[in-house]
Amino acid sequence: MAPACHLATATMAAVVAFLLLAGGRGAEAEADTIGCRIARFAFGACTGYVAGREGAEVTPRCCKGLGIIKDLATTAEQRRELCECVHLVMIAGGRVIPRRGQLLRTACGFSVDFLPTNFYFNCSRLPDLWPD
Repeated sequence: MAPACHLATATMAAVVAFLLLAGGRGAEAEADTIGCRIARFAFGACTGYVAGREGAEVTPRCCKGLGIIKDLATTAEQRRELCECVHLVMIAGGRVIPRRGQLLRTACGFSVDFLPTNFYFNCSRLPDLWPD
């Protein structure tokens, strides 16, 4: 039997591939929508932690999702869009604990500097350039 982490990774990869194929109509605007769908799905494993649900922690699946989101954001415009998508997922969770939002940025061993950190985060104010 395959280890659980391999199954979660395989499942995430299959969903990402499905979303890309299902929505791929070739238009630039459509690609942004697909990226947002992927980001919402990928961040889903992190919502319990950010919302402070009892016993929730940063899981390998959450970290894998953050890595996917980070890889999707290659431009300032994409970072802002993905930030908005993730912010909507956070808000839908009903609660965002700012400290957990901040810790999530580095809990997986890498930084995703464009993630919202609180309920009132303004993604449109993200800078155009990030230091390498």
